[in-house]
Amino acid sequence: MHRNIILSLVALCVTGTALADPKGDYEVLFGEEAKKVLASKSTADDAAFAKKLLDAAKAITDAPKTQVFIYEKVVEFGGNAAGGGPHALKAIDILIKAQPDQKAKWQEAKLNVAEKQFQTSRGLTRREAAKAYVDVLIETAQAKAAAGKAKEAVALYHKGVPVATYAQHKLSDIQDQIRYLLFAVQVEAEQKKLAANPGDLPTREKLILLYVTEVDSPPKAAKLLTKSVGDKLRLCVVAASKDLSDVSEMDCLTLGDWYYQSILPKASAAATAKVLLRARNYYDRYLRLHQRSDIISVKVKMQLAKINAAIEKITPAAKPKVVPVEEPLDYNKLEPAKLAKFLEGTWKCTQGPPRGSNFWGFERGKGVHYRRVKGKVKETYFSGAVSVMKDKKHFKCCTREFSIVDSNRIRRHGPPGDMVRVKRKE
Repeated sequence: MHRNIILSLVALCVTGTALADPKGDYEVLFGEEAKKVLASKSTADDAAFAKKLLDAAKAITDAPKTQVFIYEKVVEFGGNAAGGGPHALKAIDILIKAQPDQKAKWQEAKLNVAEKQFQTSRGLTRREAAKAYVDVLIETAQAKAAAGKAKEAVALYHKGVPVATYAQHKLSDIQDQIRYLLFAVQVEAEQKKLAANPGDLPTREKLILLYVTEVDSPPKAAKLLTKSVGDKLRLCVVAASKDLSDVSEMDCLTLGDWYYQSILPKASAAATAKVLLRARNYYDRYLRLHQRSDIISVKVKMQLAKINAAIEKITPAAKPKVVPVEEPLDYNKLEPAKLAKFLEGTWKCTQGPPRGSNFWGFERGKGVHYRRVKGKVKETYFSGAVSVMKDKKHFKCCTREFSIVDSNRIRRHGPPGDMVRVKRKE
């Protein structure tokens, strides 16, 4: 059947009927079968038909309009059929590239197909379908945000939260984007108000502060400055727009106080760390330039201590890992086979043979390996062939006999003497 379709496509191109009427070409090739599929109550044949259409469309290289039309039919038949989603999604990805001017339309279609696949999936495939849906949802929301539709993007991200939670997939990414876009929505609203009434000073100053705090971009805030803006706000924004290395000593003190005392109380939780870091940087530079131990420097140091403590609470340093203390092993309770397994591993020598001793002649691969440092055996490794004697106080490895002192100490009578465990091989 597939071969017959390809031959029919070739015939259409040769006779010149292709390219002229994509719908007519489709009817010639698939019209009768499409009617049967549409008349059927089952969706299984829809999925199979979508796969057949997808394969056929890939073979059409000289009839782009017909090819696009057939890909659209793949979406139509596969998008609503159980098992047809993957075919529809492949077709949509191709259509997005073929019709960039209709990208938004096909992105919405892609989201609908992925959502349908998730809603209809059951059993072991449901979680994977949820992950695929979350990926497409994020992709669609990002496209909306890039197109300036922040409100729609936020609504879409909120819709994806329960699915991402279920799938345990990219939940933190979605939450971060929601926080960012909520600010974008707020900025967008203030921009519209200001555009409608440029003389609205409270809105202008609110927008300036949003750029200073939430975006952490004084240069963007500076573009909104006018003579009507308050002197302190205007001067601080201009100074903060400079590179830190270009800010004077007194301006550093002013900006440190401004960020810590005036801006911090107005900042959101997400922007708090950025505001504190700004304040710390300005205070640090002030102390480097000031180089005097006066009342002001003492005050700045006190402020810095508070700022550092606040930053530590927000971004705590990584705590050292607590290594659990290993309980002493009562080797007498182990079966000989398990005890032999326990003895495999690396043991560190607490004493070694005198330099030049012939004791270190064991061959590798025999089960006992020694590591020497400056002529002395430092470690012994038992890689296997450990045989525990009945008394559980002695064992052999490669004909060499050792004594079990306790759970973490063994001994060979003669060099290398006592050895303590370095790494247990479980």
